[in-house]
Amino acid sequence: MCMSLHRHATTLGLVFVVLALVIVPLVCRPDFEVAAPSIPEDESVDPDPDGSGELDSKLSAIKTYTEAKQFVARELVKGHLDLLTAAARIREIDRRSPHFKWEEFRRGYPTATDEERHCREVIEWVRSVLPDDGESDDRVRKLEEELDHYLHEGPLSLPERE
Repeated sequence: MCMSLHRHATTLGLVFVVLALVIVPLVCRPDFEVAAPSIPEDESVDPDPDGSGELDSKLSAIKTYTEAKQFVARELVKGHLDLLTAAARIREIDRRSPHFKWEEFRRGYPTATDEERHCREVIEWVRSVLPDDGESDDRVRKLEEELDHYLHEGPLSLPERE
């Protein structure tokens, strides 16, 4: 039960971070108006008044990056990737995202290096794609132990893009 709550909290946390990385920059723009205009009840609100499609574009990109990270996590679970290769692929997805906020990423995973952060990130993605059962908890624990082993061996190094 506790792990179930943790898994759901982790998934919600990942979704919140992704949404915050998109919405906060939009809201913090200098041209963002704090007071919304009053709209008569009989009129609908246009979600894209300037026709730019900026929000739709960002949401589409978030969906694509989320699906890509879930795919990598599933490949790790299936044994098609090892932890370091999966973390390298997650790093590549993050690098390719024009909306990825490195400062928030580093605050969210306050560890020594980006390499370790990407390993921890992929473990969280694995946690979010696994079913809620004891076997899944064992799989996550083994990944955490594998990461600890790598960290005790010395500086962590992820493979570069294949």
